Amino acid sequence: MKIIKDIYNKGNFKDYFKRNKVFLIISLLLVLLSVSTAYYNPGSYGNISQAIHMSMAIKNTSITSIFSTNLVYMLYTIVMGFSFSVMAVVNVIIGCVDIVVLYSNGSIDSFLISNQAYTLLLLLSNVFALTAAFLVTKLEIRLITALIKNRGQVLKKIKVPFKDVILTFTFIVALLFISSLITLI
Repeated sequence: MKIIKDIYNKGNFKDYFKRNKVFLIISLLLVLLSVSTAYYNPGSYGNISQAIHMSMAIKNTSITSIFSTNLVYMLYTIVMGFSFSVMAVVNVIIGCVDIVVLYSNGSIDSFLISNQAYTLLLLLSNVFALTAAFLVTKLEIRLITALIKNRGQVLKKIKVPFKDVILTFTFIVALLFISSLITLI
């Protein structure tokens, strides 16, 4: 119960953005770079586009399936932080390219108008998922370092990154829930 109060208090919420400013900026830049690359060079992603459209035709589009599919994707991204975030970066880049290819159809108007709020929330979720992957990598590095150097300080070294991963996951769930509700409109 104490750890929940620690994670969700107002001070930790404010400090979260200060502590993780670099990770958030890097994640945002990678997402924006992926989006712009996919938008301005859609021909390079033709095979990805075909695969997306084929999979979308098969999938169920209920609110629960949209939410659960996106949540599993974000969880995979976070877990990929254990690979020192290399796989997480690749996963987010591919995911952002998929989003743009799926919703743009080569015209800026269709990208901005069709599913604008859903798309923006999904891209923002990708930013937080990549940030969480970076935090998992930070947690992993601190854990390895603490185990090698000073065995007694292990929990103290990983407490803050662990709380930040949980808070980031909460942001992701909230954004995905809102974006899933938007698809009903």
